[in-house]
Amino acid sequence: MEQPPPCWIFSSGPVGDPPKPDEHPVDTLEVRELTGARDHKVFSGKIDRPSRSLGEKAIVIALRAPEGDFRDWDSIDRWGEALAGEIQDQAVRPPAN
Repeated sequence: MEQPPPCWIFSSGPVGDPPKPDEHPVDTLEVRELTGARDHKVFSGKIDRPSRSLGEKAIVIALRAPEGDFRDWDSIDRWGEALAGEIQDQAVRPPAN
């Protein structure tokens, strides 16, 4: 039986310094189980005033979330490079039976 390809998931959303909300996204455990994801990573996000719907604006106001781009591209790049290394290692070293 062939193994499925490796899978990782990420969430984007916390904003501010320190990032809020600091709770883990609600459904990540279920998504990890359904997809067989090896890991889940949360990255800070971006709040852009012009692109928000009325409902999103209400949530931002209720949470007092700051506007701005809080994404850490260096952290995102490092995570992607680590995943590429894991995939490469797996390709070189077949899984044990």
